[in-house]
Amino acid sequence: MAVDAELLCLVFNLIIAYTGVSALAEEYERVKLTAYKSYRDVEMIHYSIPPQVSVVSWQFIAAVDNEGCPEMTAHIALKHGSYPVVDPFNSSFPTDVYIDKHRIYELETKASYRPETSLGFSIINPLPGSWFAIAYLPPPRDEEIKQQGLSQSCKYSLGSLALWSPSEDITLLVSDRTIEQVLTDKELYSYYKFYVPETTLSFKVILSDCFVPSNGTVVSCSMIYSVRGGAFPYLDTDAMKCNSTQPCVYEGHQPQVEQYYYITVKKINDNRKMEVGYKINVSLQVCTVTVRSTEDALHPVVISNFVHMRSSTVTFTENITHPKLYPGMSNATGSGVHKVHDGPICQPLVQLVRFKHVGDFSDTFIVHEGSHYTRTVKVDDKQASPFVFELLSFVDIGGTLKFQFSFEDDTLQNLTTQEVRVMACLRQGGLPHFREPDCGRDLPISVDTGLKVTTQHLLFPYPDPGKWYFTLQASCYLVTSMLEKIPVQCMRPVLVNLDVRTRACDDHYCGRYGICQESHRGQFYFTSCSCLANYRGWDCTDATHAFTDSQLIANTLLLTLSNLFFVPAVIIAIHRRYFTEALVYFVTMFFSTFYHACDEDVYYWCLMRYSVLQFCDFYASIMSFWVTLIAMAKLNWTLRSLAHMLAAILVALGVAYDRRGLWVFVVPAGAGLAIMLASWGFQCYNQKACYPKRRQYLLLLPGVLLAGVGLILFAFVETEGNYQYVHSTWHVLVALCILFLLPKRDKIAASPNSSAEELADASNTDMAALLDK
Repeated sequence: MAVDAELLCLVFNLIIAYTGVSALAEEYERVKLTAYKSYRDVEMIHYSIPPQVSVVSWQFIAAVDNEGCPEMTAHIALKHGSYPVVDPFNSSFPTDVYIDKHRIYELETKASYRPETSLGFSIINPLPGSWFAIAYLPPPRDEEIKQQGLSQSCKYSLGSLALWSPSEDITLLVSDRTIEQVLTDKELYSYYKFYVPETTLSFKVILSDCFVPSNGTVVSCSMIYSVRGGAFPYLDTDAMKCNSTQPCVYEGHQPQVEQYYYITVKKINDNRKMEVGYKINVSLQVCTVTVRSTEDALHPVVISNFVHMRSSTVTFTENITHPKLYPGMSNATGSGVHKVHDGPICQPLVQLVRFKHVGDFSDTFIVHEGSHYTRTVKVDDKQASPFVFELLSFVDIGGTLKFQFSFEDDTLQNLTTQEVRVMACLRQGGLPHFREPDCGRDLPISVDTGLKVTTQHLLFPYPDPGKWYFTLQASCYLVTSMLEKIPVQCMRPVLVNLDVRTRACDDHYCGRYGICQESHRGQFYFTSCSCLANYRGWDCTDATHAFTDSQLIANTLLLTLSNLFFVPAVIIAIHRRYFTEALVYFVTMFFSTFYHACDEDVYYWCLMRYSVLQFCDFYASIMSFWVTLIAMAKLNWTLRSLAHMLAAILVALGVAYDRRGLWVFVVPAGAGLAIMLASWGFQCYNQKACYPKRRQYLLLLPGVLLAGVGLILFAFVETEGNYQYVHSTWHVLVALCILFLLPKRDKIAASPNSSAEELADASNTDMAALLDK
């Protein structure tokens, strides 16, 4: 291959030399590109981007190893956190599957022989951590079935490099401590960061006292700043504009927790080349962890089907191990609850416990209360109940996250005149922004007895790792005669069953026309649906180009019943006392029939393991050519037996080594043809005359034509679209050519003491008699 990582390194060296910045680069070996038929055909590249990076740039070079290969479009998709979900067939995703397409960057570049250019792509202020790229070639339209060794081999590949420039000059801010900052006339930006702990309810960033040092004239002060969690912010239209007259305040409610927030301040307008001073302050509002007293720990509290056991000593309750306050909590303390510090009290955040099952992507998350585990929770109608569970990097991201909840049976059976609605708000990285009646920017999902919706779920293929938060809140209504809903207090407890789990794309998920397959790319592994019968889509439900059931049945019948054309060949071989040949033809017919019956997509039946049927089909087919050529050679019994045994061993070895290789067929067929021609030449020499007679070639010509046409169809005409028709025709032609190629009855073949001269005389007599008829 003419293109390698050295060219990529050269490109990056030029970038570094031009920009004059220090940079870190990650170099990757080339990955092989294949045509996309299902997600398991993609190649995957992983990049680890450090924090505090202002820009990351990628360079991609796609190439092919042979000058005669066509130019192809290489598709690339990039995503932070987990694997990008793509569908090159442009099929619609199911309504219960959530895909955040705004976080996926899709690119294209040309794969050619000795490419002279590369594809560059940059992201400003990227999120730190894992970035994943997948690469593939476009789906084939009607792919030609290429026999190994008969067509040009084209290997497409993709090379990539990543380059980033980390920023070190970042000031750490502490809550409630004001910092005075002066930007010189040569400084345009300043950067800050502050940490948001788990108990943070909200924060404020205040930029004030903006001034320009006096130089004898009055100059107004103009600045902008922006805030973002996890990475540097964008100074776009959402940036706060500040001046000398009043401070500007940014408020962040329900922030993403356990990470750094970053602030970028920039001088604007006439202040860009002036010295500017200002003050900046960050204030965090945090909640207070609470403890249970012994007075409240004397008796167990029974909720639904689980018991929360409390000990007789002062301890933190388990569901306050990860405490937070959800909006609406007051500063007052209830009975048996004591404050550790002044301020709002952290509302208990229920941590779902992971249960590991056998197999990949099969974990479940349930509530742990005391010594019991349950999926049933009580939902309050006064305030939202928060929950959290955690997905692990590289362990969970290759599966599908299923989030489902439903009314518990007792709730449905004890319904009154009230209608009950439970709203769930889901968010990754922080508590959702629940505001009745919706979830704001977070994901909503609800069940409602009035709408007869008692179960709802969402599926997240290849979910992001980290903590996932969700809240549940009940609402009850009375329906008036005018069909108006009046909010009222719930008369009975509202119980909900949670079903939160990771799962593979099992056969139920992939539907009737899909198979769930697990794929590995080094340390990364994932599951995806492989569609059958020309179905498409993420879950194999797009039937736009699919075969109908009648077409599928017809395809199976064509490929299996076409082998019945071997029946006349078996009968002719028995009639002419070629019993070994008859057995081989029958075995070929038998295993070809059941191999194709097992090889079909939907309507199939496997007599035994697929690999066994495939081996026997390939093996018997080659042996059919062999025994026919040896029969035409008219060898004596000893040589014929030796030839058959030697071929049986060597062909079995070749088929086991590479059953689809060209030489597995060419070597036996060529050797058999050479033996036949040598035998004919030997008989011509002994008889001093041409053998077979010229008139006898008229019998061989139809057989040769049938075999030749069959081989051409098999080697050069078959495609994925016409396979069932062309391959069935190949069965028919090969079976019929035996009727013309197999010689007449060998009257002395059974005698091991027969000489070559006797065999030749008998053969001449039979041929002459046949021509005289």
